[in-house]
Amino acid sequence: MGQALRAEAVLSAAARAGCGTASRPGTANIDVISDVKSVLANAGFSTGSVTVNTLVNGASGEVAVASQYSAITVTVSIPTAQVVPANLLTYLAKKAQLSQSMTIIRQG
Repeated sequence: MGQALRAEAVLSAAARAGCGTASRPGTANIDVISDVKSVLANAGFSTGSVTVNTLVNGASGEVAVASQYSAITVTVSIPTAQVVPANLLTYLAKKAQLSQSMTIIRQG
């Protein structure tokens, strides 16, 4: 179970990093995805099947066109089997994906 908790903490850090990037003017979704994957790779996770979703004011969108004070949410998901040892998967069988989200307000 410790590895699952570590994975959740790393996903949270990645979502936080992505939000930090998304909140700054002049950034785009590709910048958010790059920063998220960098955090995950630095923690030793494979980034091949990572999903990064970006919402602007609750709708899927590009952060580059978000206006000042828009709410931006970054959600990072990874298959549970990719980060948790096989013998623990029986405990987490109902949770096919581990994910974390963070919301921040776009700066001017």
